[in-house]
Amino acid sequence: MRILTTSLALLGAAWLLSPSLSAGPTQAASSATASCVDLGTPKPTLSYVHRYTSTQGSTEYTNKWVLINATGSHLITTQSASGAASTYVSQHRVVDDVFVLDGSTATGADANGPFKNSMAYKPGALGDPAFRACTGKTWTVPSVTATSNSLQGSFSTKTGAGTLAIVAIHESVTVPAGTFDTVRYVKTMGPVRDEFWKSIEHGVTVKRTSVQPGAVGTEILIAIK
Repeated sequence: MRILTTSLALLGAAWLLSPSLSAGPTQAASSATASCVDLGTPKPTLSYVHRYTSTQGSTEYTNKWVLINATGSHLITTQSASGAASTYVSQHRVVDDVFVLDGSTATGADANGPFKNSMAYKPGALGDPAFRACTGKTWTVPSVTATSNSLQGSFSTKTGAGTLAIVAIHESVTVPAGTFDTVRYVKTMGPVRDEFWKSIEHGVTVKRTSVQPGAVGTEILIAIK
């Protein structure tokens, strides 16, 4: 499985791959009276080991963020089975407390051989909560145009529309890597529904469930090194 091109953001970089309006996401709930929390970012000195299991099998990989800030990120993913490393670099911005992805590049090698892929999103792809989360806050997720350029050629597609909603903050979740204080939120894109539990301290996904036509998957954090 090609982690960076098929599951880009299980990553925590899964926080980057949904659509947004060019004027920014639409807030459907006021945060003035909501309970809010500041979210940390992945620590560059640490590596986060995840296991993703679906009806198609299981895979483990390690994410290490070299950089993540309000304008971009640099992520290195190593697949446990082969040891092959991939690099994912994004260009994004923060609008209304969510990441809006403008473009990304993934390079590296896996079981299928070397790859290089760049993506561009017009007018910008709504991702996951950025550095602040408030209970009950929701956004619309309109469809945008995603254009891919790879060794196999170039093509464009429309992403599915949906919603992003923060369900709860300070929700305790226990996974093999430990017990974490999290923000829980749900994102839908067309027929796909993802539910995330994101560590408030580390700013990474510690648990995720995904339901889409013909497939059900679960991602958990199994170690921090």
